[in-house]
Amino acid sequence: MNRYKGMTTGMVVDSSCASFPITEIQALRGFYEAGGGRHWKYPKDGVPWNFTELYPNPCIQNWSFVGCASNNCSVTKLVFQQSNFSGYISESIGNLTNLVVIDIQNEKKLNGILPRSIGEIY
Repeated sequence: MNRYKGMTTGMVVDSSCASFPITEIQALRGFYEAGGGRHWKYPKDGVPWNFTELYPNPCIQNWSFVGCASNNCSVTKLVFQQSNFSGYISESIGNLTNLVVIDIQNEKKLNGILPRSIGEIY
C-alpha cells in the first residue's frame, strides 16, 4: 500500500522481500523518536508505527506516512501532513538510502536544521 496524507491509494502487496533492512528500521525508529512519534495523529484507518515486533516491515504492514518500493524492501517516501510531527529530522534519515520524497509541510512543530546525512540519500 502506498500512503499519502495517511490514506491508502492501493498498490499490490508483493512479499518477495525476505526481510526488511535493519538499517532502515533503525532509521525509522530514529525519525519516530526525534519527531515525537508517540504523539502523532494517525488517520482514521491509519496504521501506527510498531517497533515491538521482532522483524517489522513497514511496507507490508502498511504503516501510515510511509511509501515503499514495489518489492516492499525499502522506504521511498515519508509524507506527513497534519500528523502532529513535533521535533526535528534525525541524523538517521541518511540510512533511508532509497528515500526520494520527504514531505513534512504544514507541520508547525518541526524545528532544527536539516541533518548532514540527508545529503547521503540516493
